[in-house]
Amino acid sequence: RVLTVSTILGGVSVVETFLLLFFGRQYHLPTPQLQTLIFLQLVVGGHLMLFVSRARGAFWRTPYPSVPLFSAIVSTQIFAVLLTGFGWLVPALPWSWIGIVWIYNLVWMVLLDGVKLGVYKLLGDSARN
Repeated sequence: RVLTVSTILGGVSVVETFLLLFFGRQYHLPTPQLQTLIFLQLVVGGHLMLFVSRARGAFWRTPYPSVPLFSAIVSTQIFAVLLTGFGWLVPALPWSWIGIVWIYNLVWMVLLDGVKLGVYKLLGDSARN
């Protein structure tokens, strides 16, 4: 069951990333900034996926993530935002695009959680944690 849910969430996440790439291309972001956009997407989306996939129930319900996990994710996200916003090691991405990536990923986080809950329901699993 977990492998099925993981595979479906992974597939939906690939679609999520390609949609953001398409969106960036439609707004004519230069290729170096598109690369930074996708880098940030992979960092943010990948880490938020940890919150979605760590429990069978809704991500906002108990049990909550441990302090070490939550701290590691928050600190990595801060670093990734600073890296992409100031252009450290990667071409700088406008702060407005960084905000778009965050909003986009938070919306997808809720959608992915719905997909996860739906798949568990179809598989006949209860929403136990």
